[in-house]
Amino acid sequence: MNRRKHLLLALTALSIVIAAIAAAPGVARAVMGDDRELLANELQRTDAILEHVSESVRETNNPRLRDLFAQALKIQLMAKRIFEREGNTIDAQEKLRVLELTRRSRDMALRIQREVRKNVTYEEQARRLLEQSRVLLERIDEHDSEIRDRRVKTVLDKARDQLGASQRQFADGNFEVAFRLADSAHTLLRNLVQAARQRMSRQRLEGELERTDQLLERAHQRLDGAAGASARTLSQADQLQAKAHQALAREHEEQALKFTRHVRKLLRELLGSPQGLATHSDVQQALGRFDARLEKMRERNGDAIEGAAGRLVDQALASRERAVKSDAQGNYEAALQQLRAGLDLLNRAARLFGSASH
Repeated sequence: MNRRKHLLLALTALSIVIAAIAAAPGVARAVMGDDRELLANELQRTDAILEHVSESVRETNNPRLRDLFAQALKIQLMAKRIFEREGNTIDAQEKLRVLELTRRSRDMALRIQREVRKNVTYEEQARRLLEQSRVLLERIDEHDSEIRDRRVKTVLDKARDQLGASQRQFADGNFEVAFRLADSAHTLLRNLVQAARQRMSRQRLEGELERTDQLLERAHQRLDGAAGASARTLSQADQLQAKAHQALAREHEEQALKFTRHVRKLLRELLGSPQGLATHSDVQQALGRFDARLEKMRERNGDAIEGAAGRLVDQALASRERAVKSDAQGNYEAALQQLRAGLDLLNRAARLFGSASH
């Protein structure tokens, strides 16, 4: 009942704000935009909580909790669909509906999390968190060469120390202490990943638009002098890409991504195949990520990685060799597929080697 009163108060406060700005047309657009950004933040918070809770739900044998979590996901999906459907024209009533739905989903997820924790022993929780933390750490290590912020490195070192301490406590049978240390390390790592996603979101969007610009330029070169439907499609792609850049300049990231993806779709139809949508630069960047990951493994495990893990590394290197050949032949999409497969093999080898050393 208290939670419901709290939500009603929040909704009432937001209604008052929206009603007040309606009387001030000069500032209404800016404030409503701020409201939309706040709603986007609320949706992101709920997504982060749902993602975290899903790790626990996947390992529970309680069908009631699984059904409840499915309902929470459905409610969050409903909120996001309303938010995306209405766009920048979303009115006050729909904003309130989005806020109510996403908070209801979040409350359900948190309630599920509390119930799961009551039914799981410290030993099981510690073992699960240690494994999840190792996976997160592997994901971060894949981009180790890109991390230059000393504060991030300090947090990573702290998380590693806590994981090491947790593993020692777990081995000694001190499961509650091991759980608390693992939980602290896992929280540090999740916060790092979330912060990195937020920092990278705009950079990635800028990269998406830049890649589309390159594809447009390539399409113009290939279809120089074309007429009829091809010329009209190319002109439409130019106009949509210009709108994408304008949306990015106004910090309307969702619109920018929507426009530039539509341009990609038009280009695929125009060029007749996905061939050529990837670039040599894309392959070189993927090769750099592969080599950095392999070097990191060798630093930790030595050059002589044997057994099942060694066989996986050999398969990954074979995939890399095939990727280099495809790149030389101009088949960039095939090269990227080979590198993605190779990187997956390296990650599997790292997990296998890590489990064998504990």
